[in-house]
Amino acid sequence: MDYKSQMMAYQREKAYMKYPLASKTWDEAEYQAVMKVFGGDYYKMGSYCKQFEKAYAEWAGTKYAVFCNSGSSANLLAIAALRHDPRFLTDKRDEIIVPAVSWSTTYYPVMQLGYKPIFVDICDKTFNIQIEDLEKKITPNTRAIFTVNLLGNPCDFGALKRLCEQHNLVLLEDNCESMGASYHGKKTGSHGLIGTQSTFFSHHICTMEGGICVTDDELTYELLISLRAHGWIRDVENEALFYTYFEKPESELYEHFHFVLPGYNFRPTEIQGALGLEQLKKLDGFINERIINAEYFQNTMLKLNSGLQFQQEQEDGQSSWFWFGLLCEHKEQRDVLARILKKQGVDCRPIVSGNMLRQPIFSNLAQPEKFPNAQKIHDCGLAIGNHHYDAQKEIDYFTQVFQSHILTTEVS
Repeated sequence: MDYKSQMMAYQREKAYMKYPLASKTWDEAEYQAVMKVFGGDYYKMGSYCKQFEKAYAEWAGTKYAVFCNSGSSANLLAIAALRHDPRFLTDKRDEIIVPAVSWSTTYYPVMQLGYKPIFVDICDKTFNIQIEDLEKKITPNTRAIFTVNLLGNPCDFGALKRLCEQHNLVLLEDNCESMGASYHGKKTGSHGLIGTQSTFFSHHICTMEGGICVTDDELTYELLISLRAHGWIRDVENEALFYTYFEKPESELYEHFHFVLPGYNFRPTEIQGALGLEQLKKLDGFINERIINAEYFQNTMLKLNSGLQFQQEQEDGQSSWFWFGLLCEHKEQRDVLARILKKQGVDCRPIVSGNMLRQPIFSNLAQPEKFPNAQKIHDCGLAIGNHHYDAQKEIDYFTQVFQSHILTTEVS
């Protein structure tokens, strides 16, 4: 299919979809920000990106933020910073604990950096990592817990921090779906050594593609800066700290061409930085609308007596409600519901990607059936969209479809 045909097909699908999974968060401010960048002559990572990093760190309540080209890259940078931290090179523990339900690029960096992912079941109520199973999986080889705040819902950080302190583990957070969530009033992404965020189209803010790592540790910040751009020292800010651990360049000539880490090219562009600055101004309002929508959705579904179970907030936490995660009573009901919703213009999808141990790439790492709650998510789970605007009309439409086609349909 050529580009023109692809665009026509996309427009037809968009026009048909009455309740989409995601929607555009830009207005004239974002377009003007892009044009301002185009009006200059500097497009690669520069002052706009730096301003966005500073503003995001302040909003997130962390000392440092490192902007990069995607949330997936942010995850890879986080694991690489752990792997190449010169303070811990003698630590030979090679296992990192991960939940069985998440996006693929939670796991790939763990494997790509030479660690072994140890899968843990999830809680069938919060959809987050199950503390009881996690405790059983900690061994003398466990190096870190890479937890995931799923669909906007914060994890049980009280329990996670206790276990990390007890076993001398590093806590990392994949917060790509949960920007603006909080636990005990502290924003998710800021509870561990490094937290990662995504600014992809469907997420809480959009810079087209984009990701962020946040940390309070200065050397970790400098490692992330170096790893983001080729592993060189050019962008390092605290050279005195950095050169405590790494060799200085041989001469002034090589100051910008001195490579000390096996880095990447994950730099964002000035366009993404300018977009981020505008989106950040609106972020609190976006999150507030998502919370209001979630309250309306839950109250509506409770009145229906639908039999569906929906994701519950972590105790002492506030979700930023990325999507609405639902569990049907059994797989056949889920499959029927998914078919009807799509036919009626309500977009839906699996909860993230279900039990990742049922995906071919991970199938040799553990037996899927040993993760019963992840299995339940895989077989019975469904996600529908939430939005940054008042979505009561869309939720009412979903309710109408559900009442008309599901409550009146027997599924044996």
